[in-house]
Amino acid sequence: MSIIDGIRYWALSTNATYRSINMVLQLFKKVNVRVPSTAKTLLKTERKCSTQISDIRGGQFWYGGFKRCLVNYFSTEISPSSILSLTVSIDGLPLHENSSMQF
Repeated sequence: MSIIDGIRYWALSTNATYRSINMVLQLFKKVNVRVPSTAKTLLKTERKCSTQISDIRGGQFWYGGFKRCLVNYFSTEISPSSILSLTVSIDGLPLHENSSMQF
């Protein structure tokens, strides 16, 4: 296993925050180990945001790019409702900036 694969495995298996991953990457860089500069690069985070909304039982589902998706939806909606009902679920979002507690 390469050092990059090892860091990636650690990050994913421990649900490490981007902030923690970036700190570890910077430590390796300080001792001249060639690693990616950011957590997004290490984890190969998708840069494109999806604007597709899928119908599911009980509502609709969307993943990836909140603002872009809403702007796209309402730019094509002929008569948008005055009420917007959202149910948001975010996996792994820390409750506090420096906490490992999550909901």
